Amino acid sequence: DAFVNTSFAKNPPSVGAAALDAVDATGKLHSGVYYNQSASADKLTSQAMDLTGLTGVYLSFYYQSGGLADAPDETDSLLVEFFSPSTQKWNKIWSAKGNAAPNFTRVMLKIESSVYLTSNFQFRFRNTVSIAGSSMPSNATNADCWNIDYVYLNNNRLASETSMRDLAFSEPLGSIISGFEAVPWKHYKQVNGGLIKNPILFSIANNDLVTRNMNQLTFTISDMASGAETIYPVGSENIQAQTIKVFDPTIPYKITIPENDTKQSAVYNISAKIITDGFDFAGNNLTAYKQVFDNYYAYDDGSAEMGYGISGDGAKSAMLAYKFTPLTADTLKSVAMCFNQTLNNVSQKYFILSVWDDEDGKPGKRIYAQQGYRPEYAGLNTFYEYKFDTVLIIGKPFYVGWEQTTADLLQIGYDANRNAGSYIFYNVSGFWAASAKKGALMIRPVFGKNTNLVQNTTEPEFEQTIHISPNPTQSYMRVEIPDFNRDYSYKILNTIGQTLINGTITSPETEIDLSAFKPGLYLFQLSDSKRFSKLFKIIKQ
Repeated sequence: DAFVNTSFAKNPPSVGAAALDAVDATGKLHSGVYYNQSASADKLTSQAMDLTGLTGVYLSFYYQSGGLADAPDETDSLLVEFFSPSTQKWNKIWSAKGNAAPNFTRVMLKIESSVYLTSNFQFRFRNTVSIAGSSMPSNATNADCWNIDYVYLNNNRLASETSMRDLAFSEPLGSIISGFEAVPWKHYKQVNGGLIKNPILFSIANNDLVTRNMNQLTFTISDMASGAETIYPVGSENIQAQTIKVFDPTIPYKITIPENDTKQSAVYNISAKIITDGFDFAGNNLTAYKQVFDNYYAYDDGSAEMGYGISGDGAKSAMLAYKFTPLTADTLKSVAMCFNQTLNNVSQKYFILSVWDDEDGKPGKRIYAQQGYRPEYAGLNTFYEYKFDTVLIIGKPFYVGWEQTTADLLQIGYDANRNAGSYIFYNVSGFWAASAKKGALMIRPVFGKNTNLVQNTTEPEFEQTIHISPNPTQSYMRVEIPDFNRDYSYKILNTIGQTLINGTITSPETEIDLSAFKPGLYLFQLSDSKRFSKLFKIIKQ
């Protein structure tokens, strides 16, 4: 159940570590975990190996308590256990108490007993966890994290070994989009490959006791659809022993958008590679990141190290809002959210899904509110999509979030590796305040055609006989329905979904006066008694 990742550890000796915490592979708290009592949680078990007749056998590893996730308490433990084939039992060999190592610490364990120098040796890491008191049940969620790195077992080793002879990336690559982790591909095409982040940061650790040479560092962008790949040489350098060198070069790279592109999404593989001595562990000399352009905006990297929410005085009607500024006007069809599971799912309380417009850099008028939603759990770091039942055309800064109906903390996933804290707002007393915490909520607005709206499918030819002209227009628009046989209602909405005017069409040709409208983009919605609904984008010059 250990979670191998690149985000939980803080200043690791190499990129990627195994996290042992309080939840299983599905994100659910382990069975047996309860308030104020210690329980066994994750296990990370080796394969069986033959140690018969070997000498100088040592198991070494680095460990850290907490990192960027919740730190273990004093009553929590990390254990190393060896399996005894003769007794068929796991025996404790080493342990550490909670908060023992906020920084990565190295451990060397000698294996010399004949009980373990067998043809079927196994070892494992195991942790014990405890959940704090039950005064606030909705806080009972993932906790007590340990991070493990550089697990290495071999023979002919010496107790005097104090380091790993390895040059390694110590931090992963991230998004190359300035200001976002992800944006919709359809929107990104509007900026024609802009918003590129530069410089690019590379963190490389020399874990050896001597200066090591990085012969070459390269940066590569690969289009996963076409296979096109561009490699950019970055440089070379000597890196001092036991140090982390950060490179921040400006690289002349770009995302090329094909002409007449009709794709709805795109994926690019972003990678970096170092070339060094031949004895170096090659697995740490490459780091990669998938840059996804789909249909959503994101500030988070998809991994929840912690949880975020509002509880306590004023929380029963508290509101949480998350700011986004889209690159172009489009239909906001849904919002995807990743909630953390809690003990006995006590945080599954109903909330009012909400969207607000912007007023002087804070949430303003609420333009959408829908009751009947609650946190849903789709799996560890998995998003659940909450669909809107109303047309929302968004082209300006907006906020998405919720209003609570109870005082319980709803435990939205919180990414501690990204910082979108300036976009998080909360309201517990009638006034909006900016969050003081660094991090990113795991909330993603989704754009595109809203298939949740009811549309008539029995008269597809009707859709082809509606004519709107002129478009763009300077003063009025004419609506023509040649096969007119019933009355229709219409609305004209602005880019944040507010209805500006409405009326009824009672003849095959109708003129609507737009002379009072400011120049910009508007939405014309036409409906009938059979719940047929058709949307048109109107440009007022």
